[in-house]
Amino acid sequence: MFQTVVAAINQWAPHVNLKFEFIELDDNDELYDGDIRILLSHFKDGAGSSVIGTDARDILPHLPTMILGTDYQSSFFTVAAMHEFGHALGVEHEHQHPDAPLDWNLSALYRDSEARDNEASGNYLSSSARWAPTQIRQTPYDPKSIMHYAFPASVMRDKIEVP
Repeated sequence: MFQTVVAAINQWAPHVNLKFEFIELDDNDELYDGDIRILLSHFKDGAGSSVIGTDARDILPHLPTMILGTDYQSSFFTVAAMHEFGHALGVEHEHQHPDAPLDWNLSALYRDSEARDNEASGNYLSSSARWAPTQIRQTPYDPKSIMHYAFPASVMRDKIEVP
């Protein structure tokens, strides 16, 4: 299990100027001094969440900064682990890129979303107003990014699925 997480995260290694050091702790271990603290939770059904970048410094040291589900057999597990670790490295959602050519059908997005309207807006729609241009480094929009969500055709006005 631990090695599955390590393998997924290490896929970022060639793309960042960081050295990753992995420490596996027993469930009752009180040593929580890592910059990124991952909780493997049976309750997340393969999903995950992560604090963005250095915001992890604001999280109390006994709390996780990332949560990953434990469905290791799922092909989605590696994708989810890589995606959440991207957030831990400070990367935002690609579909929120200001140059993303997504033509949302907002009423369908809110209706079809499992989230409430404000949560759907926070995870799906552009977050460009959140950061000043001097605060971010932006690459060209990449529709195949690991940080891009997939969307069904039903939430797009042009009715084209986003894989």
